[in-house]
Amino acid sequence: MIIRWLGAFRKNNSVSLHSSMEYELSGALDRCTMAAEYIPQGGKSAMRKNVKVGLLVAGKPIKVFKTDVWSEYLPDGRLKQTQSEFVSESSHQEAWVKPRYKAIIVRGIVKQNTLRTVEYFAKKYSLEVIKWTK
Repeated sequence: MIIRWLGAFRKNNSVSLHSSMEYELSGALDRCTMAAEYIPQGGKSAMRKNVKVGLLVAGKPIKVFKTDVWSEYLPDGRLKQTQSEFVSESSHQEAWVKPRYKAIIVRGIVKQNTLRTVEYFAKKYSLEVIKWTK
């Protein structure tokens, strides 16, 4: 399973869950490669528990690393790793993927505003909502 977690937003920031989801789902990123969490079959997510919403990636990874390699973009839009996967102390496995999604993941208990945003984008982009519980 590969999940692109959406945790880089705050309620008092210009980047909201709504704008993050629109950015990810609008199709403008089809030419890009994105970093996501790779969860082997039977494995658990190593992402922080406060990250509650993610996008389930459709398709296979382009590349999988044993840990988080801290990807960043080159000027031409390609990803590059900034640290060796053999040096990182992270238990989070990173995958590089094309941003094509098949479902929205909601983990744990979320606020009503978050749930409304998820339901809006699920309907707009015909995506299933998966409630991920233990």
